[in-house]
Amino acid sequence: MQDPAVGCARAAAPQSSPPSPQTSPPPANEQYRTGYQQGLKDTLATCEKNPPKNLAPDPNWQSGYDKGAEAALGSKHCTGS
Repeated sequence: MQDPAVGCARAAAPQSSPPSPQTSPPPANEQYRTGYQQGLKDTLATCEKNPPKNLAPDPNWQSGYDKGAEAALGSKHCTGS
């Protein structure tokens, strides 16, 4: 009986290692989540949307920050309802 893995195209594919965490940027969803949390926190503190404190945010981080700020402005804490 022949081994099923023999002749399999996947077995012949070269194995590449994932990029090093020190050299690759954080994934987009992690950037978004971090931005969202910061936007929520910053906006809940004052109930006003303030620009982020960092000068050149990642676009995914900025999108998350904006959504977090929007959620904070619509929260019971900021609307008083």
